[in-house]
Amino acid sequence: MRNEASPESSKREAAVSNLAHRRAYRSTCGYCKATSRTSVAQSLWAYTLRVHDYQVLLDRGWRRSGMSVYQPNMQRTCCPAYTIRLEVDAFSPSKDQARVLRRMQRYLDGTYEGPVTVGEIQKDDQKLTSQRPGKVTSNSSPATPSDKDQSVNEKLLSNGRQNSGKKRQPDVLDESGRKLSLAIQCSIAGCVELGVLSPDFNQQDVTVRKFAEKAHGKLKDLDGQVEYTSNVAFAIAAAMKRKRNGTVQIDQRLGIDNETGLSKEELLPEHIAEILASRLQHSDLCGLIVQACKGHLNFLMSESKAGSDTSSPMEVSTSQGDPAQGVHQCEPRKQPLQEANGQKGGTQKLLVAPRLTVKTRQLEIKMQKSAFDAEEFALYKKYQIIVHNDRPEEVNENSYRGFLIDTPLIYVPPESNGSTPACGFGSFHQQYRIDGKLVAVGVVDILPHCLSSKYLFWDPDLSFLSLGKYTALSEIKWVQEASKVCPSLKYYYLGYYIHSCPKMRYKAAYAPSELLCPVRYTWVPYNLVRSHLDDSPFVCLSDVAVSKALASENGGKVPPSEHEDKEEVEAM
Repeated sequence: MRNEASPESSKREAAVSNLAHRRAYRSTCGYCKATSRTSVAQSLWAYTLRVHDYQVLLDRGWRRSGMSVYQPNMQRTCCPAYTIRLEVDAFSPSKDQARVLRRMQRYLDGTYEGPVTVGEIQKDDQKLTSQRPGKVTSNSSPATPSDKDQSVNEKLLSNGRQNSGKKRQPDVLDESGRKLSLAIQCSIAGCVELGVLSPDFNQQDVTVRKFAEKAHGKLKDLDGQVEYTSNVAFAIAAAMKRKRNGTVQIDQRLGIDNETGLSKEELLPEHIAEILASRLQHSDLCGLIVQACKGHLNFLMSESKAGSDTSSPMEVSTSQGDPAQGVHQCEPRKQPLQEANGQKGGTQKLLVAPRLTVKTRQLEIKMQKSAFDAEEFALYKKYQIIVHNDRPEEVNENSYRGFLIDTPLIYVPPESNGSTPACGFGSFHQQYRIDGKLVAVGVVDILPHCLSSKYLFWDPDLSFLSLGKYTALSEIKWVQEASKVCPSLKYYYLGYYIHSCPKMRYKAAYAPSELLCPVRYTWVPYNLVRSHLDDSPFVCLSDVAVSKALASENGGKVPPSEHEDKEEVEAM
């Protein structure tokens, strides 16, 4: 019978895996930082490797690095490494993972510019979660005081009262002054939600004062008559600086305060006042307009308002969406009163509030076959030097190629019969670009049953976007979509889970995950064996699963496992 297969198909069928055995080896451990060579593993050198064969090796606890395929000696190594995977159809993002997705969306929408570092974002997220269980969306508006805004602001104010040296007596204000004070409070609460301010900063009460007549002559840059003023930006800036305790240095590479997570410019009252003024433009200010001047929030009356008791002189902004969008691009209004025509009966003077400019961004994710790319290597070098503190001379092209470019996997091009995803099987680099700039690269292997995540490097300048988490969620989404074309693709492999290393436990957050038993090579739910990993670094996971299943049938009594019996016999 004649074979009608294509030449490429025949070539793939003829291809075989070619591996050479290499002896077991010891090395220093990068997880427990032991000074001696306590990490024990065995390895194979793969000249060629079929994707189906590598899938089998993955399910036996092996993993590749370049052309080398290795497996930890689980009973002898210092930090046992369990293969971990996730069935993507069962995945449901946690609150923290959902926040990462929302933060990226706000960044792309132009409503978030990332003023803080990853560590500060995580700390703020935890505190905000405990205060407000609801979602934060890019369309939320604090234009009117809500219970949520007031609850956040009450914490801000209570912190200020508890930590201030002496009690401040609140000024006696009229109705307009009280409304302005409440509007500022809501503006601060909105900044907390966006991550611009942190709720644990100690702050003074928001104060609004009637503007003194004798001070009018000192403010030459203002347009209109000042009615009220507030110096709340100075109180916020002072509280943020106190948090530094006078001992924290600015990171010269990133320009970020290591303690507060803010740059020098963002600690200035002028910067804080401009942000608050941007949000206040969309609030009810009793017919007044707000302007930031040298760190003060000044509330002015337009000439038309001063001359008559007619309606508000403020022009309606054409900006749509989140009132905080573009706050970092917003600049104080410099122009005097502008003439606006179109009103029947003549010309009316309008005081135009500064319009917020929104810079939207475009994210592009592209899967490419593994190959050297100079732009990728430049990003990798920057990442290794800044994030992992590698010396520049250590990060060279040869080591990069051997680690992330060279692959033994035999590429399988896409088929139209549902046996492969659209990109085929093999080794790939998934590029993430924002407005054309490369910001992250995920190095992955796509196999018959899974996407295996190998390595990730990203732009340290965008650390506030939590790109490690975002790209993992994107890879999970990719498998979910690819499975519609190739039904055999069901899993996302996250590499090794090392319970004895706290930094590696984050992988279990992509739930419900499974761990590979190192003895019987069966998959066991992570939640079922988590507590046992606290007691011993090496565990026969399948025995734990069987014991718990029998215990549930026997009313809670746990029988000895087969593995334990075997060890006792061997010891006799």
